[in-house]
Amino acid sequence: MSDPKPKRIVVVGAGASARIVIKLLKKTSGDNVDITVVQPNTFASLPFYQTLVLTDRETLVGNSTFAEIEGVNKTVYGTAVGCSDGQVAVQPLDKSKSVETVPFDTLVCATGFAFPVVCETPGQSQAERQAEIDQYAKVLTSGQNVVVGGGGSVGVELAADILEKLPADSRKGKVTLICSSPKLLASQADRYGEKCKEVLEELGAEIIFNDRVSSQNDSIVSEGAPITLTLKSGKTLSCNAYVAAYARGANTSWLTTAAPGGSPLPEGLLNEKGQVIVNEYMQSAAYDKLYAMAATSDRAEPSLFPNVESQAATVTKNIVKPNSTKQAPGVPNAMYQLVGHDTFGTAMPENTPLPPVCATLCCTWCGFPCNMLCPCFCLGVLFGPCDPMVCGMCCAHPEGKGLANTLKGTKDMKMMAANAGYHVKGKPGFGEEMERS
Repeated sequence: MSDPKPKRIVVVGAGASARIVIKLLKKTSGDNVDITVVQPNTFASLPFYQTLVLTDRETLVGNSTFAEIEGVNKTVYGTAVGCSDGQVAVQPLDKSKSVETVPFDTLVCATGFAFPVVCETPGQSQAERQAEIDQYAKVLTSGQNVVVGGGGSVGVELAADILEKLPADSRKGKVTLICSSPKLLASQADRYGEKCKEVLEELGAEIIFNDRVSSQNDSIVSEGAPITLTLKSGKTLSCNAYVAAYARGANTSWLTTAAPGGSPLPEGLLNEKGQVIVNEYMQSAAYDKLYAMAATSDRAEPSLFPNVESQAATVTKNIVKPNSTKQAPGVPNAMYQLVGHDTFGTAMPENTPLPPVCATLCCTWCGFPCNMLCPCFCLGVLFGPCDPMVCGMCCAHPEGKGLANTLKGTKDMKMMAANAGYHVKGKPGFGEEMERS
């Protein structure tokens, strides 16, 4: 009796969730799976540092990769434009080529959310992305008036990133942050939004609450005549750049269009946000050959790295043995917030997976200098990315510049990039490829 053919798995997307699930599939199934990845760009940039990209091109260079994902049998460079039972339609990056279909037995949707300008757009070339970043960086770092839309995590971080690039004596009034809710970080406890507001205003930001830009849906930049923005309240603002720093929903519209020669997938596949409605096995409730992870699934938890890792493991186990592993509840909210990358960071102990007593002990009571009594922490300070003040002061809330410095250290050491599979030893990264091109 001949060996069964390997299961054909198509992973659409090349971000952290895609890379982790592919690594796990190859580790657990080896030659029993044939993996094709549909990659929407010839490069893949690490999303953890996207706010920095708009003020520093080297962040894109240093934290992106041209290395193909390890363990993949085939890479198809293009954007998914349709899907029918057993086949995905892909428009190659070379638009002169016609749409091709990629067959599958199991489909994994890992396309993330739409976040124009802050993240690369599917189908965007390296040259186009670099030109876009250079255009925005020129204005954002030159002291011209900038409006940032969104009072969530990305908006707060980006507004401060821009201000950090300006001389301290010329920051006042250069960045306006528009927040549609009455407080920053609306999903977090009040103290975090209040603290971020305080730090942003000290940096020179102006913050408008309970309002939104109504005249411009997309980010826009002008090196010449100023742009006029109209807010929902009727107020107008003049600026040279507007950055919409909030996600636009999941990149899943391709799931609602039929592949050439095929029929559309079943109705009820997506929710109102464009996310795949999944069951407890991370499997589509409407189409059992489809799994979705992170921002593309309707799971309530955010797309934080611990959640992405956990969901990727669940998807892998259920592809290998269907309906064998249920997804456990994930981290309910962000565990830290940066205000810029050099100024301030605050940890959120109640959002960590630690039991409340342990979170209080480890994240609140054990700040500097008490944490210097811990051998593991001392090693982290001496040989790793840890700043001595990462936990703040002993018996005080874990916040300050030390947390920002520690996260910068993990970036410089490419720790998260390596864990997510963006940097592979011996394979080219973005910088090396750019120098050769």
